[in-house]
Amino acid sequence: VEQDTASSTYKWAAVVGAIEGKMAFVLYASPAILSTPVLVPKRALRPEDIALVRDLIGSHVSRRYKR
Repeated sequence: VEQDTASSTYKWAAVVGAIEGKMAFVLYASPAILSTPVLVPKRALRPEDIALVRDLIGSHVSRRYKR
């Protein structure tokens, strides 16, 4: 997670769920680590990167949902 004033790095083990929507990927971390979901807009990714993110989520996140 990166903002203008700070950045944070999380391991895949911290991600407890994910949703792939039409416009974005939404990653949910354990509430003890991060209280808000992380949004990854698909428009910020190249088509081949969308497939890569999908594969990464598939191999690291046990609870996946599609909208």
